[in-house]
Amino acid sequence: PVFSMPRHPLAFAGYFLTRGFLGHAALMIVLLALNTSIMTAQTFVLGQLVNVLSGLPAALGSLAPTTWFYMLVCTWLLGYLSDHAYATFANYTQVAMRVRIHDALFAYLLGHAPRYFLDQASGALAQKIRVTAAACTAIVEILVTNVVRLTVMFSLTTFLILNQAPDLLPIFAVFVVV
Repeated sequence: PVFSMPRHPLAFAGYFLTRGFLGHAALMIVLLALNTSIMTAQTFVLGQLVNVLSGLPAALGSLAPTTWFYMLVCTWLLGYLSDHAYATFANYTQVAMRVRIHDALFAYLLGHAPRYFLDQASGALAQKIRVTAAACTAIVEILVTNVVRLTVMFSLTTFLILNQAPDLLPIFAVFVVV
């Protein structure tokens, strides 16, 4: 039985993450980091294809235009597949987490089975529990998506700028700060 629940939204989400969902969150982070890396690399590969087609030297000058084209197609395909894998697993995790939150909150309230509240006192109490579970999973999704996506995107972009045009790094830094 559950004897106490955290009252702050982030602590509440953390409470359930540490009770069976850390592996899920880690896999979501890996899938999202992979997807963001591929999506960020697409612009680099497209730029290199344009450079090779226009006669300018590419970063990897020994590659033929067809190789850059195949790399572009691969990044498009892998980007789609990794995005789909992340979305599918994130949805699965959200549903499983909602079920766990429902069960814990119903058990916390009165020690009765969830069916008791649905049969006897459905309405405001059951709706609040549903909304709480949905909000908790939304908080986890937002935190994972925003933190991971921005961190990977800015890190990879900084790396590419340092290798391609280091003189543009101060402009990028001002853009990120503002």
